[in-house]
Amino acid sequence: MRAAFCAYLLALAAAHGAAHLACRACSIAHPTFGAHQFVSIVTFAAFALVGASEWLALPDDVSAEARVHGFELPASVQLAHAMLAFQIYECATALAEPTGRLMGPSYIMFFHHLSAACVAAALVRFGFGQYYTPFFFGAVEISSVPLIIMDTFKARAARPPPAARVHPHRTANATTWRMLQAYAGARARFPLANEVSQWSFAALFLPLRAIYFVKVSLCFWVDAYAFLGGGATRTLRRCGPRRSAPCV
Repeated sequence: MRAAFCAYLLALAAAHGAAHLACRACSIAHPTFGAHQFVSIVTFAAFALVGASEWLALPDDVSAEARVHGFELPASVQLAHAMLAFQIYECATALAEPTGRLMGPSYIMFFHHLSAACVAAALVRFGFGQYYTPFFFGAVEISSVPLIIMDTFKARAARPPPAARVHPHRTANATTWRMLQAYAGARARFPLANEVSQWSFAALFLPLRAIYFVKVSLCFWVDAYAFLGGGATRTLRRCGPRRSAPCV
């Protein structure tokens, strides 16, 4: 493993450990979940800042083949290493978190993190897609910052659910789930922050993930077709982040 990946993974582990100790010192309920939320907010903010700045600075006069493989950007390599480390951290905390909340329904979030780690590992190993990395591994995470805050306010359970629905490898108990009620209380104490996080997430998610993400993804697959030998020229516009260069 490369030094950058190891450094990012150690930094995430250290940040989680420090946040976990801080939660325990402040008597914050469920410190594993609280530490995860803190680390995720900081990490997503860093991804968004670096990714968006690099994405907006990319040149548009790059061939379709080079956008898929050949274009080199040091920031993309660093983002790939950081994303790989972060997704491994997410998988580890999902397994360690006692209520299974970070797993998601039917383990959907765990497999999401696992698949994202595979993509990041492939980019680290083969170096492809560095042109698009600032967007997919960075800029799109802008909407994840209010999402994490919103998810923290939603962390509650009215009653202990059946163990099989929470985490099949651990026994759910009333004590563990009562700990999550403390996060629900934060929603009552900070109603404005809760509302702002919800509206901010909607305002950022819809244009960024539902519209712009689809457009950039389409550009990537058109470029991938050209790279694989299709030799296609398309009329799609604005494959780059700023100008109106066609996908050729």
